[in-house]
Amino acid sequence: MPGSQFVPRVQVIQPVVAAYRRPFFEALISSPSLQISVAASPRSPGLPDSVNCTSEHIDISHACTGLFGGRLLWQRGLRLHPQLGPGDVLVVTGNPRFLSNLPLMLAARRRGAAVAWWGHGWSATSTPGRAAVRMRLMRLMDAIMVYTETEVEDLAACGFDRRRLFALNNAIDQRPIQAARGQWSAEQLATFQREQGLTGRQLLLFCGRLRQDPPTDLDVALRALPMLSGRMENVELAVIGNGPAAARLQAVAHSLGIHQRVRWLGAIYDEARLAPWFLSATAFLYPGPIGLSLMQAFGYALPVLTHDRHREHNPEIAALRDGENGLLFPRGDHATLARRVAELCTDAALRARLSAAALNTVTRDYTLPNMVERFISAACAASAMRRPSGRAMPSLQSHATSAPP
Repeated sequence: MPGSQFVPRVQVIQPVVAAYRRPFFEALISSPSLQISVAASPRSPGLPDSVNCTSEHIDISHACTGLFGGRLLWQRGLRLHPQLGPGDVLVVTGNPRFLSNLPLMLAARRRGAAVAWWGHGWSATSTPGRAAVRMRLMRLMDAIMVYTETEVEDLAACGFDRRRLFALNNAIDQRPIQAARGQWSAEQLATFQREQGLTGRQLLLFCGRLRQDPPTDLDVALRALPMLSGRMENVELAVIGNGPAAARLQAVAHSLGIHQRVRWLGAIYDEARLAPWFLSATAFLYPGPIGLSLMQAFGYALPVLTHDRHREHNPEIAALRDGENGLLFPRGDHATLARRVAELCTDAALRARLSAAALNTVTRDYTLPNMVERFISAACAASAMRRPSGRAMPSLQSHATSAPP
């Protein structure tokens, strides 16, 4: 009917539906602005497994198969939604290794649907060849959704049309973190710290997978600890996580004579068990390429210490501002890291200022509702490029990072 409101159907293709991403999709599904369906694999190389989803709008049954020794990937059984047509949108994952995206993109274009790209503008693990393929594919898209404003600026500098670029400000659901924080009173936390021998100690916290590639660079933190002598000998490091580098890193700690100042806590996934460690820490330390764990640390009002090579991080590094909500040091420079730790541990005013700004970052700029609104704006913009004439879109406040018309 001419003039009727058109609600686009949006089919999202993802490698997996990780636990941290499920609240985002659930929020999209509940929005009246889009008709969302998600297709993914139960597991994919290098990623956490999909969580069980009961929603009829999320399908994680598409097994992922490696091709050519795992260099390329194929998600089996993917089909374009039967009702996807002009003005609707196919959103593919921004990883050129997934060859199964290509026939879907061609089929969507044949039907008159828009195609949008969602992923990193760059990645800490990208090779020049893979980055070149990614850029070429991105130029074919009606809309490009990246994680941060920084990536939008980078792509615009490469000649991409700003009207097609959208920054989602990649976020996690902070509600479980805030709930876990609320379960620990000052008295309960003091009891936990006494039981763990943390009273009078200053704790640096690492939380992540102990990878070999890309390396977590935890060696740098271990080598910084012996340099914290004298009144700084009360500084300890707690390591939450496991992985192929764990045994080697523990051996490094022994060889440096600091094994009594390092706590190897293993993998912990339950937020209620993570909370007391985060709440007892002075800072979150991640010497290697950081990603969404930065948002988790900020949710606990923890300043983040990490290296200064932005291109060797994941895009979420854009949320860290040196001297405002965290501190940077030259990658691999354990002596400078030690000085940064000492500066943070001895300056209560600095800690308080960084802590307040860290929490403000994830309660103001990098929030899940904001990310949902930005995704909707991007999807609607892509839809408008392929929408049949006479079909009006819902009225939405645009969060596109584009030049004014």
